[in-house]
Formats: sequence, C-alpha cells, structure tokens
Amino acid sequence: MCFCKKRGIKKLRFQLTMNTQPKRGSNFSKDEEYLLISLVAKYKSIIELKATNAVTWKKKHNKWIQIEKEFNSNCGLNGRKSVKMLKEKYINLKKKTKKKISKNKLNINLTGGGPITQEVLSEVDAAISDLLEQQVTGLPSIFDSDKDIISHSQNDVS
Repeated sequence: MCFCKKRGIKKLRFQLTMNTQPKRGSNFSKDEEYLLISLVAKYKSIIELKATNAVTWKKKHNKWIQIEKEFNSNCGLNGRKSVKMLKEKYINLKKKTKKKISKNKLNINLTGGGPITQEVLSEVDAAISDLLEQQVTGLPSIFDSDKDIISHSQNDVS
C-alpha cells in the first residue's frame, strides 16, 4: 500500500469520528435554571434523600424522568434536555453554590485586617441555598462560639 492510500484511510477515519461525535447542547438560560430548581424543590424529599438502596434509586430515577417531562413541556422544542443533562446541571449548581458559601465563611475568619471580601450570591445561588438548608449552612452547635462573630460581621457588612 502506498503512502497516499494510508494517508487517505487516516483522513477517512478522522472524518468518520468527527461525524459521530455528539453535538453539544445549548446552555441553560437563567429561566431554565430557575425552572429546574423549582422542579427539584417540588420533589426535594425524594431527590435529596441520602439513602442508597435499589428502592431509593428507582424512586429518584422516576422523579428525574418526571422532572424531565415537566421541564421539557415548559421549555418547548428549543430547550429539550435529557435526564442526564438536568442531573448534571443541578449537581453543578449545587457544587458552585456550596463553594461560594464556603469561601464566604472562610473569608469571615481570615486575619490581617481590612474589609471582608465576600462573593455576592446570585438569585440562583440563593434559591439553591434555601433548597439545601443544612447541607450548605451546616448543623448548629451549642459549643461553637463562631456564631456570634459571623452574625456580627454580616450585620456590619449590611
């Protein structure tokens, strides 16, 4: 086989692999994010359940299918999203919100003087933090003395 034929085969393989790659979906708009959060809030008791067994997984999967149907019926044809896409988006939103809140808590306790630098939470972040409650804020402790410092510093910023 001559060099030209080998090169032609490689080019053909490359073209075939380029055509079979899945296309990237459209980004979520703010309205779609709000819709997703409201649908998850509707089924929060099952979606955020921490139990890990076959029955719970089945219930969660069924609820995600239901969320997909409701989401797609509200978004029309241009915003069709799969269960996988919706789950990944929700998990990513949770991660980003937890990271922002954690960073804000860390900045309160930093030493060195100067003003406290806090990241502003978006409306989506605020909705997720309301949805997750204790996952974001943590459990209160009667032995912890930081509560007074955090509440005073937040009042000073306002």
